[in-house]
Amino acid sequence: MPSHLWLMDRFGSLAQLTSCLRGDVPVAPDWPAILVLANRALVTAELYGAIAQAGATQLLPENVRTFLSEVFKRNQERNRRLSAQLSDALIA
Repeated sequence: MPSHLWLMDRFGSLAQLTSCLRGDVPVAPDWPAILVLANRALVTAELYGAIAQAGATQLLPENVRTFLSEVFKRNQERNRRLSAQLSDALIA
């Protein structure tokens, strides 16, 4: 693939990711590319949160919805544990 086409694909994927982060799932999204970018940018949990807040999770393919939901739940649990650990440290 010529480099300019690769770059256009990458910008397209980034545009789709940012659209999803606004809660607006694009038509015919490239989920593998979106998930790669979200994982690299460490916004995968936020991606699910934004789509869920917009009430658009039904637009996700089942495997994508399951993956994003699981990442979101695990991130919430991690944050809960970090908060509890910080609370314990402050008390000590």
